[in-house]
Amino acid sequence: LAQFQIITGQSVSKARQQQERELFEWVNTTYQMNVKHMRHLANGAAYLQICDSLMARKVPMKQIDWAANPDFYEEVKGNYHLLREVFHHCMIMVEVDVRKMCTYDREVRTTHSYKDANLELLMMLKGLWDQCHLSSYDPIARRWLARHRLRHFPDWTLPIPPWERTVDLEVVKEAFGRGADGWRLDGADGGLVLHHR
Repeated sequence: LAQFQIITGQSVSKARQQQERELFEWVNTTYQMNVKHMRHLANGAAYLQICDSLMARKVPMKQIDWAANPDFYEEVKGNYHLLREVFHHCMIMVEVDVRKMCTYDREVRTTHSYKDANLELLMMLKGLWDQCHLSSYDPIARRWLARHRLRHFPDWTLPIPPWERTVDLEVVKEAFGRGADGWRLDGADGGLVLHHR
């Protein structure tokens, strides 16, 4: 019986890992990201972008903090407050417990099984996406709108390393409201930095 329980537990673990891989592949393909761990999603930013593609670009992308540290409740609560407002506006009856989404809540000094909470929310959003989503959606251009909040975008928000990326200057021009001529792209600290020469 003990051996059977161990085998069953391993099977469940493998099934979960496969499920996570499939969801990460969907996020990376659809939103041109490089998500490899549930931790990358735990700050709530990616969930807001998924909602943006469901709501015809109605999510205020400029308010998203892509660099919020999922270890700290105080850093991610802004993203999740925005997510709650989005759910309320769309009449999505889902209650999100922010402390369970955090990887480690230092305020109460306790560790949560954040992977379960994030996996459940991601599965719910994938189900909504399967039912209804924008056929034409530019995830990178939408992410650019939050550029004023951070010095660079985290590397998991980019589909490939920044030194291998090319950027559509028209997208840059639209996002920054300045002439596209003279912009250059640099990789720094694993992120994306735009400079104007």
